[in-house]
Parts: sequence; C-alpha cells; structure tokens
Amino acid sequence: MLRRIARDYLAGCSETEITRRLNAEGIAAPSANGWHLSTVQTILRSDRLHQQRVTGTGERINGRWESVITNDESTLIRALQLLPQRRTTNSSRSLLGGLARCAACKRGMVVAYSGSGRRRYVCLRRDGGCGNGIAADALDCIVRTQLSEVELVRTSIRPTHDRARVLRQQLIDNAAAYVTGGRPHDAFAAISLGLQREIDQLSSAVVAATRTPDSWDELPFPEQRRMLQRRVVDIFIERSEAPGKFDPYRLRIEWRSAM
Repeated sequence: MLRRIARDYLAGCSETEITRRLNAEGIAAPSANGWHLSTVQTILRSDRLHQQRVTGTGERINGRWESVITNDESTLIRALQLLPQRRTTNSSRSLLGGLARCAACKRGMVVAYSGSGRRRYVCLRRDGGCGNGIAADALDCIVRTQLSEVELVRTSIRPTHDRARVLRQQLIDNAAAYVTGGRPHDAFAAISLGLQREIDQLSSAVVAATRTPDSWDELPFPEQRRMLQRRVVDIFIERSEAPGKFDPYRLRIEWRSAM
C-alpha cells in the first residue's frame, strides 16, 4: 500500500485524491476512522518511507531496513514536495473540466453543480462566459464511448522508456543541485516543472500503448485526462437549442490523426 501511495503521487494524483480513492475502495486504514489527508501526507514525508532515520545528535542517516521505494522515487517525491503547492480544482476530478471549450465564446468550461447536486460543464458568466452548460456525467460517457472507437496507433515503447529514464535522471540532478545550494529555487522549480511535464507526456504514451479505454476506471483522473489530451486537438460544446434537454450532438471533438 505504501508503494501504491508513492506511485499514485508520482503519477500526478494530489494527496487529497489519493485519500479519497483509498476510502472509496475500502482499503484498511491505519486508524479505525478511515484514511485522512494528514495520514497520506505523513506517509509521503516520513523518513521511514525514504529509508532514513535521525540519530540522537539530530543527524539524518540511511536506515538499514529494506527499502519500500527506490532511491530515484524517494528523490522525486521529495523534489515534488519542494515545488509550489499543486493546484487542486474541480478540473482534476472531472474528465473534461478545463479541456472542453464553449463553441460560442471559446472559453474553457469548468465543473459546477446544479441545485439538485448534478454535475455540469459550464461556461461561467462570472468569468465573462455565456452560461452555456451541459450534463457532465452523460457527456463523459459519450466521450469514453467515442474514444473506444478511435483506432489507436500502437508503437514500440522502448524508446519512450529510455527517454523517460534520461529525464528522471535530469530531475534528480536538478534536485541535487538545489539541495546543495548550487541552484536557486526559482530556477529549480522552473526546470523541474518542465521535466515533469515531458515525463507525464511520455507516461501517457506508455499507458496508451499498453492499456485500452475499457480500463480507464482503474486509473486516477489526472492520468485519464492526460490520455485524452494526447488523443484530441479540441473539444467544443455547442450552445443548446432546447435548454433543459441533453443533446449529444452538441459535442464536437477534433481527434488527432496520429499519435
């Protein structure tokens, strides 16, 4: 379970999303009251997870117990924790939030909730939008169905693995340069974000080559969204001609010709 928490964090899941998924799946927690955000945060920051301990003199040294995660994973987790706080919005909990755009005013559509608690993708008026909206759950199902019908181009993933290995080493070297005082925080953060962005793209490429859309429900939302971003150029939602009724033909997707 510790390895899973570390893996999901490195895959782009927020600590809040990791906590929610553990509780939703009924995974046994350290306490009787279920998983809490503070528990996940403590695990990810624990010296024991990173195979370190503090001596009586306050010195931090390597522990002698079996490592739960690799040294590279440990370095990457700690590097990510030095970055500015990850933004966690409704978009990270929806498939199309921030990705779909209003066809009328070209603004990104975000997740909102109706008075009855139903999710909708909306072009917010308070942000200068036109108020265009559509039922989110039904639209997500249609997008997944269309995605399953798109012919995926499968390619060898070995070059992708090799490139990802190089990028991860650069990420580790960048973190080491910052820790030793050889690189200011602003430069460290900018380099890390750039490298992590490319690593995420490569990760999505590997997932696309080894998974089918049928297994999407097993993936965290950040990974689902990255997969979708690789396969589409634009997603537009047309204005409704009959307010209050769901019209699937309002969805317009421009698919990438090759991946």
